[in-house]
Amino acid sequence: GTNNATIFKLGRVCFYEEYNYAGRSFCAADNDNERFLGNFWNDRIRSARVEGNVSATVCTSSNFNGRCAVIDRSVRNLGMLSDDISSYYLGRR
Repeated sequence: GTNNATIFKLGRVCFYEEYNYAGRSFCAADNDNERFLGNFWNDRIRSARVEGNVSATVCTSSNFNGRCAVIDRSVRNLGMLSDDISSYYLGRR
């Protein structure tokens, strides 16, 4: 059969400024990573939505340091990680 090309091979993770996937957001796809989220998004993420066969490892410090956790499903409230994420990288779930 034919292989339909899709924009996101593995999937994507969208990060949200507020709980319950509200407020401003941005999405990362496939093997994206960010060593430092920048002044706006640093310590501002409160929820994340996972689409497809992908997971995000999020860390409380830049360069994937500090406390890290794997997000492999959509999370309405990141709990102790809320307002504390500074870096992330995506991989296969």
